Amino acid sequence: NAVGNFNPPLFVVMTMTRTVNPSIKDIEGSKYLYLRSTSMDTYTGNEWKISGDEPDTDEIASGDVEWQKKEAPYLLTLSFNYDPEFTYSPLYTDGYMVSSSDGIPVTDSYNVRCLLDESSTDGITYALSELPVKQESGYWSEDYLRYVQKTALEVPEETEQELLSSGMLPDWFMDIYEGRTEMSDIDKVLAVTRYVSSLHPYDENTSYPPSDKDFVCWFMKESPTGFCVHFASAATVLLRMLGVPTRYCTGYMVNTAEDGKPIDIVSKDAHAWFEVFLPEFGWVMGDPTPGNVRAASRFDVNALIREYGLSSIFAPSDPDDPSEPSDPSAEDPLTGYIQPTEPSVSPTDPGQTGDVSSGDTGSGNSGVSPVTPDGNAGNAAEPSSQAAASQKKEMPKWLKTLGKAALPVSMVILAFLLIRALYSFVWNRAFRQKDINASARAYYRYFRWIGKKWNGSPATKTRMLALKAAFSEEGITEQELDVLVSSGKQGLMRIRKKQPWYKRVPVRLLFEVKV
Repeated sequence: NAVGNFNPPLFVVMTMTRTVNPSIKDIEGSKYLYLRSTSMDTYTGNEWKISGDEPDTDEIASGDVEWQKKEAPYLLTLSFNYDPEFTYSPLYTDGYMVSSSDGIPVTDSYNVRCLLDESSTDGITYALSELPVKQESGYWSEDYLRYVQKTALEVPEETEQELLSSGMLPDWFMDIYEGRTEMSDIDKVLAVTRYVSSLHPYDENTSYPPSDKDFVCWFMKESPTGFCVHFASAATVLLRMLGVPTRYCTGYMVNTAEDGKPIDIVSKDAHAWFEVFLPEFGWVMGDPTPGNVRAASRFDVNALIREYGLSSIFAPSDPDDPSEPSDPSAEDPLTGYIQPTEPSVSPTDPGQTGDVSSGDTGSGNSGVSPVTPDGNAGNAAEPSSQAAASQKKEMPKWLKTLGKAALPVSMVILAFLLIRALYSFVWNRAFRQKDINASARAYYRYFRWIGKKWNGSPATKTRMLALKAAFSEEGITEQELDVLVSSGKQGLMRIRKKQPWYKRVPVRLLFEVKV
């Protein structure tokens, strides 16, 4: 359930270069590319896991039918800036080869277990296409088909019952679920994708779900927004409820691919989607995140309908149609970060406030002795004492001006102090999260945030521990968190000492908090 406020530290994960197969002419690749790092088959109600039940690679195929092989239209080379923990497999590589290039094997990327046994920064090259290869029936082994049916259709009973009783599932969904309507798996995928995509607006700052709530149910019923993790999880669960084997996938989605040009894949390209198992094609991706229709339609069942002539009650999305929603730039994935807002103090407009009165200093005190009821003037000494009292009450002009300015100035100071207190509270709440890894990421964001004010950046040790907290399966320990905080504070101190006083003071006054 620790998914919310997606805003990871920005860094380059790998560099990709896609080139056109010289054996194939007159082809130009899409600017979109999906790279899978993990695929997960088990939903527990608040997280996705890998069951470990998948058959070994040599037990996936039946052996009775050869995998159909095709000439790949593209080559993709990935090079890493650090030792990768996962394999990164582009869509699609199964069955594709390049006859004009040596050393590009036909690969099988459908395996769920993607963790590398031996990490390496050496580049790897894939032969790939935007379409999966169509296979003859009988390719998959009975063991693999049993595994798919056992794991990729499983939905926790509590999750299923909560969704069914929510009253928010559309009539067409309930008709299929209860057997009143039949629909092909292709059409179920299209229908569920469109439904989930329309549930809520996309927002990378979607809040964390309550720890006691089912993640998918909370997103569908209560959250006003979501990002890719939410949409992909919901679609996976709903498709399983309709009998379509589906798994949850994470990786990267690139929207700037260009043939022959090296492209950096950065942490903010992280993405999540689902994949459905279609026996003719293997695992086929789908992306229900709003704004990704055009990107996904080159790879999903829309592409199968267009290229293989599959029947559907829906008209397939056209990736070249500019009217299709196509804003994948807002797409950013997975693990929780809090980004406090920058304090901004707007002086109160004095013209908006009431006038500050210093009192009526002239009325009733003219210095003339009042006339008594009998018409005689009062005591001769009285006028002088009243005049003295009047002079005593009279304020200097500068004091009047200061008095009039006091209220708006006080309001500005009070507003600043309140905003500053809220700013500090947001950071400290992020620092004190129970999840050590979430806390580490918050500290890193703070150190990076302050360092940027002085054109600096966190120390290498701080950055590496933050990366481990964000992307390592085991996360970091409490001792490593202490090291991260200590190295981060020391790094800020070194950067601060290099600054002139007129740069140090504003940052310390406005932005720094006690760590």
